[in-house]
Amino acid sequence: MPFLRLLVALLVVHTSVKSSEQSIIDVQAVKGIFQQLIVSPTSSYSSYGRTVDQLTQKILQQSLNDNNPITAFLRATDQDGRCKNHQTTVMEKVLEQQPAALSIFAEYFLQKKSLLGVCEEQFIQDWKEALQGKKSLTQTCAHLSTQGLNKPLEFFTKHYQPQLIKAALKERELNDQGYTVFYHGQQNFFGFYQDFCKKLLLECFKQGIVTYKLPKDFFFVRIPSSLKDLMHNGLSAAMQQKETAKRNNIMNCVISDYNSCLSVNGFLFGSTGNCACSTWNFVVSNSNCLSYSGPNLGKQIFESLGYEASFSKFKLSISNLLKEYKEFFSVGRLLQVAVPAHLVDECTFISSGQAYKISVDCGRSVGSISKVSEQMKYCKEKNFSAYGRYCENHYCVIMTEDMALNPRSGIKYFSYDGTPEQQIAFRFLGEERTVTYSEHCAKVDQLICDIVQHLKHKSR
Repeated sequence: MPFLRLLVALLVVHTSVKSSEQSIIDVQAVKGIFQQLIVSPTSSYSSYGRTVDQLTQKILQQSLNDNNPITAFLRATDQDGRCKNHQTTVMEKVLEQQPAALSIFAEYFLQKKSLLGVCEEQFIQDWKEALQGKKSLTQTCAHLSTQGLNKPLEFFTKHYQPQLIKAALKERELNDQGYTVFYHGQQNFFGFYQDFCKKLLLECFKQGIVTYKLPKDFFFVRIPSSLKDLMHNGLSAAMQQKETAKRNNIMNCVISDYNSCLSVNGFLFGSTGNCACSTWNFVVSNSNCLSYSGPNLGKQIFESLGYEASFSKFKLSISNLLKEYKEFFSVGRLLQVAVPAHLVDECTFISSGQAYKISVDCGRSVGSISKVSEQMKYCKEKNFSAYGRYCENHYCVIMTEDMALNPRSGIKYFSYDGTPEQQIAFRFLGEERTVTYSEHCAKVDQLICDIVQHLKHKSR
């Protein structure tokens, strides 16, 4: 009797797996792809010389007899390390014809790495239903379904970062609410300075050192050139008009001002290739398309408070904590910008890569497209002829105080940092030491208290 119960349990598990895979993809179509690779081992990526070897062909043949051919193939090729490169070739071939298979690959590799949590399961379910046409496409899903799924495939197999999963779920929420979403990759020290700046300025406000209280959704997007004005005077009507004029001049190509433009992608994984700025590449490599100096950002925070002379007293302490912070986070920071639909064409434009607005000729059926809203419309409709012509271009958000940097504009910002290491080791005066992340945060808080006390004494 116990053996019978076990047999029934195994049958139930096997049936659920079979039902799951068959409900996602056309299993017979996948088997047809496998047969094609067995007969003709050169894949459709022949320009890259990609083929499958005899061992992989043998595994493909064996997988044809399984009701879950993809899962059977993945397990078999994982067991034999000689097939790893060919495994990727087969997966890419499957995704050409069965985009929803991405959810099977994602689930398999996350489960294999013990990374399949609640957020990951929600993400996989959402993408599965979107790629099957059961729910609306998000910007990222629409982009990937026309431009190829190789980059997210690499994301799940090589460079998985959980903050991108959270951003994808937020994109679904924001798209359903009518927002157009953009992405920007930053070096991780921006996360340090955002937390540092918010905590410091909040304490300064409580102590009466400044009269302006930062909004809760304040983000350290770039060097805060206008932070000083906000701290002491707020944004005057004259400044508002000046910023509006600047935004209109940039939008109408009267001037080009790279420092007032945030270079962004309209899709989570950025460009599918690397010929334009790719948010995902910046996050993984912890880099920016422009170089910024961490110490200069710290100095500007003190300048915004009107105490630039005091920066030298705390420069070394800030620098040491910044070095620690960088050790805790191995990847960069993802910034998500959500723009209400009615403002998209007022503060964003399709960019050439150098903060110049461009129009794109999309052929007779569509004509010339210059508005971001039009491009997103064609993207959601999966109009490849209209959209594919400039899939590698990126966008710019005009960062002026009248709109993108105005807390009351309706434009929202979200940031996603990597997961910090629990503990790091370093050498100090020839001695090996360790520090935990909670200890690091406590040191930052103590430094902020010391700075506030110093500034309070100076303000008397």
